[in-house]
Amino acid sequence: MSAFRKNKPLLAVMAGSHEGLAEALAKGIDPSMPGPSKMTALHMAALMCDERATRMLLDAGAKIEARDKNDLTPLGYAVLPVRETPLPQLKQALKSEEATAKLDLARSDVRKALLAAGADWHAKSKKAPTPWERFEHYWPEQAAASVPQVGPAKV
Repeated sequence: MSAFRKNKPLLAVMAGSHEGLAEALAKGIDPSMPGPSKMTALHMAALMCDERATRMLLDAGAKIEARDKNDLTPLGYAVLPVRETPLPQLKQALKSEEATAKLDLARSDVRKALLAAGADWHAKSKKAPTPWERFEHYWPEQAAASVPQVGPAKV
């Protein structure tokens, strides 16, 4: 069996299966096991705008500052607007402004959960801007109303 097929947490998040994720975590499977492109289930939960999976993974001890092949943390993805998401399944869901707004709100909830758990706004990357810099770029009004903390952010 390939390493990817053994990564039950990542596969469950990709399938949107909270039950499958709970089962994998109950079996003690590492919630930070990297999959293709070094992406973890927590990266995928951020991309999928799945707050429940994000919280389940954080509760199971997922590494909040894990890096994928792009040198991004889960927070690096949680600051992206949904329209910038590279996942085809989300792009298909963006059929209306209302659907896009709902997914952006869900991703905002994921971002808040990551920050509450100690994700670093200023995590340096060799390949991309910090999460805070991306947040300022994509969400200037929200960024202007916020003051990032140095080090892990508190919500």
